[in-house]
Amino acid sequence: MKTVIRFILLIVLIHAVSTIALQGFQESKKSVYAHTGAYYVSNNRSGVLADPGDLIEQLADSSATIIGTDQDGHMLMSSFSTLSLVRGRAPARADEYVAPDGGGSDCDSSNADGDSQCVGTYAETLTLNGLGDIYLMEPGAKVTLREIRCDREPDKVVADRLADAGFVRLTGENIDQKINAETYSLIELILRIFSATLLIMGGVAWITLILRQVIDSSRQLQALAGFGASPWEIATNYVTIHRKELRRVAWETGSVFLLAGIVSALVTRWYWILLLAAAWMATFALLIASLILVVLVKIRLGNTARFQAPPSILFYILSVAAGAAGYMCTRNGLVIIAAVLLVIMEIVIQRHLMVSSLYRSMGATLASLLVILTVLTGLNVGTISIGIDVVRKENLSVDTTMPFETQIVAASLPDSIEDKHDLHRFAYINPVSGIEVNGERAYPLIYATDLSRYEGYVVSGSTLNDDSVAIGRALATKYNIGVGSTVNINGKIVTITNVVGTEQYAGMMIYMSNAEFEELYKGKGTTYYATDRPKGEVENTFPDGTTIMSKADYRKFYQNSAAGTLSLVYGLTAVILLVSAYIAYKLFSAFIDFIEWKINLMRGFGMSRGEFMRSVIILFAAVALGALLVNLIFSGQLSSHLTQWILDSTDSYVDIAIEPTTIVAVAAEHVILIVLLSVLAHRRITRESIYRQFLRTNPRA
Repeated sequence: MKTVIRFILLIVLIHAVSTIALQGFQESKKSVYAHTGAYYVSNNRSGVLADPGDLIEQLADSSATIIGTDQDGHMLMSSFSTLSLVRGRAPARADEYVAPDGGGSDCDSSNADGDSQCVGTYAETLTLNGLGDIYLMEPGAKVTLREIRCDREPDKVVADRLADAGFVRLTGENIDQKINAETYSLIELILRIFSATLLIMGGVAWITLILRQVIDSSRQLQALAGFGASPWEIATNYVTIHRKELRRVAWETGSVFLLAGIVSALVTRWYWILLLAAAWMATFALLIASLILVVLVKIRLGNTARFQAPPSILFYILSVAAGAAGYMCTRNGLVIIAAVLLVIMEIVIQRHLMVSSLYRSMGATLASLLVILTVLTGLNVGTISIGIDVVRKENLSVDTTMPFETQIVAASLPDSIEDKHDLHRFAYINPVSGIEVNGERAYPLIYATDLSRYEGYVVSGSTLNDDSVAIGRALATKYNIGVGSTVNINGKIVTITNVVGTEQYAGMMIYMSNAEFEELYKGKGTTYYATDRPKGEVENTFPDGTTIMSKADYRKFYQNSAAGTLSLVYGLTAVILLVSAYIAYKLFSAFIDFIEWKINLMRGFGMSRGEFMRSVIILFAAVALGALLVNLIFSGQLSSHLTQWILDSTDSYVDIAIEPTTIVAVAAEHVILIVLLSVLAHRRITRESIYRQFLRTNPRA
């Protein structure tokens, strides 16, 4: 009982601390933005490619700092008034820079180019952390402009010029959007899945253990009732009997919560200590209340609370009915196969004397293991399906993001290029201000392209032409829009003509012609050129430093990104699997304690290790098969809900489907888990001699 209480409280603490960390980060960022006189960001998240000369001149009287990057990836600032210089001075030339202060006396730790000179160091802050070396921004060269920080509000003329240049004033809405993009929605999703799954498993384990303990204490409870004690007195006395272990757990976990609250309060400068203390008190009180409730139910039900194994014929009927109903709902033959295998497993259980004997003794434990393995199986089916989908979408992502063989990021073509007929100009913008969709704000990537390149990906709508406006499937699904729907893009009402099943920008896309894009954004956005010629034929015709990417380059980039996603997904699966194994082992240990005398008797009559292992494996395999059958029946609902959940959290459309490959992978995981639990159970039984165990245990009724 102590272990499970600690486990549940630990889950609550992990969830609370992760919430504190994310919220603390968001509030800190909001505070920084709010205390800035006027904070402007590029309306295109990728930045505005322009010569900063005009902006520097226009903002000279506004004490503004323009922030951007050059073609080499160097961070640039037009002014260093917002920096807290620790040593040295601010850069005065384009080849000078300041480095993050690391506590040393020089800039030796900097990673700058050899031709550049470090002239000082600066103290990193929340909004300046991770920028690295910062150079002086000078007029004359085109750089990617990202942010403008003004010490005071600029006048209307300057504000209008900033808007014309592609910058928007941060407001409450777009601050939240900007911050949410910085908090890694995938991590948030994983934390929620992790904590919810563990809480379900811990709750099931808790209910099972207290049921087992209360059933074991039936004689003591009946004795108290015989002396005239009321049900409430019996329940509270039962808790009093366990007061030592409850008090110890309360002191241990309460200290951890209190310490976490103090640290959180110091870090975030908020009253998290009070909230964590309240969370601990509420959770602990709920656990004690559930313990009292189980005792009360046991007393009122009397001997009827004792588990009675249902007739075998009922299992057969339920399995066949579940298989038939599941197949009618899903049209998945795997449901029928699982139901038939489950019936076979039930027949084996009934005919195997040892297994049948154990089966009649461990009803509550089997029910709990069924719930835990059902949750585990559903999670693993989802994560493995996501992994398969990510791998499967590689070609789709590459082909729809790179419809040409080569892409060149450039604002214009150099005059030195004579053959320009096959260099097609494109542009895109990822507006911070977003677009209006069905009364909501959406934040898609708006893409000016050759629409004919996406003809083969049309899901709904007519043939694509220059007047078409197509949207990605993820965008259509998330905001419930389709062909004929209208959206407000930069003040203009645009009608959707097509939905395309592309994977570019995870499907959060709006495709239109160059003419339509120019009318909406009038030259704003990031411009690039594309050609079907190989990278080697065109790279020498562009200036050094120009970003040129081939389809092979992007494929490698995608594979690296996908590897990171898959690592997170499978890492979560591995953690949940380990925790599930631990909980299952604790449940089985409690069951072993209950029937230890019976197993000792069997060992005395010569029960071998193989016989014990076989009986346990058969029982667990039946439970795992039942869990798989439940998930197969509800696979449609599981797929749709999980797809929508991921889409709402990460703006990514994932096809989740239960396929034979998925089933094989899940089955392999369960085989490993079952064998491991069986080995551990046998070690637990045989760590002492039969004689010593007999002296320590008493047969229970």
